[in-house]
Amino acid sequence: MDDVFTTGGTKYNSINLLNRIAENPKYAGLVIAVGRQETGVDGTDAIKQFEEKTNVLVHSIVDISEIKDYLSRTEKISEVDAGRIEDYLIKYGIEEID
Repeated sequence: MDDVFTTGGTKYNSINLLNRIAENPKYAGLVIAVGRQETGVDGTDAIKQFEEKTNVLVHSIVDISEIKDYLSRTEKISEVDAGRIEDYLIKYGIEEID
């Protein structure tokens, strides 16, 4: 379990460490609080990339776009801040913003 998934760097390190110290470990999955929906170093979905490389499924409790949508819909975020999140997702995200 972890708070966020950005590029997966610390998750790769943890998997590598566990694989070195445990004999044939089995992973049920990785749960993260917030999926930041970022791309990996090659421009692809960082979570999908992690899942393919490690064979460990990643489950997000909520994604950043869901947070932004909720905050915007309930008017708990300014248009300026919602725009900042959209800009972030356009620059680093895996999905295009409508």
